[in-house]
Amino acid sequence: MPTVMSDDAGQFAIDGLEPGTYDVFGESDAAGYPNTGMSFYSTKEPTRAVLGSDSSAARIVLHLGPRAGVLSGTVIDKSAGKAIVSRHSLHFIVKKVSNPEDSILLVGPAKFRWLIPPAVEVTFEVTAEGYKPWSYADPSNPSQQLPLRLESGERKSLDIELEPEAIRRTTER
Repeated sequence: MPTVMSDDAGQFAIDGLEPGTYDVFGESDAAGYPNTGMSFYSTKEPTRAVLGSDSSAARIVLHLGPRAGVLSGTVIDKSAGKAIVSRHSLHFIVKKVSNPEDSILLVGPAKFRWLIPPAVEVTFEVTAEGYKPWSYADPSNPSQQLPLRLESGERKSLDIELEPEAIRRTTER
């Protein structure tokens, strides 16, 4: 499926498509608009373009919807006090509280920036090889996971401290 960039006015063209029906998705990560093709971010039906055999151009209007909330920060090794550096990427798991099956796995570095669906309560977890899993939780009771909710365009920054797993030693007899 072709991918194109819009110009400064938001206009784009896709040449050479065969006649048929196409779902059109959009995103502007830098501006805080997630990919409308991902059901995690959108509950609306996709914008459809129907191209006939007469080779005429189709004009469509693509609405990106409300901006997402932006969650950013750094994942820190609690014992070293520095950003985690690992051969393996960190895993960020975001699940909708209303439907935990509706989730997304984001993979990336210790310094992160993720788009969160606006006005939706989610849980937020981070896992990394060699570290205990971390969840967004009540600071006075870390075992009590809290929902995270960001409004459209809201920004939240978190420094997340991961605790290294205990080193397991075995003895031979």
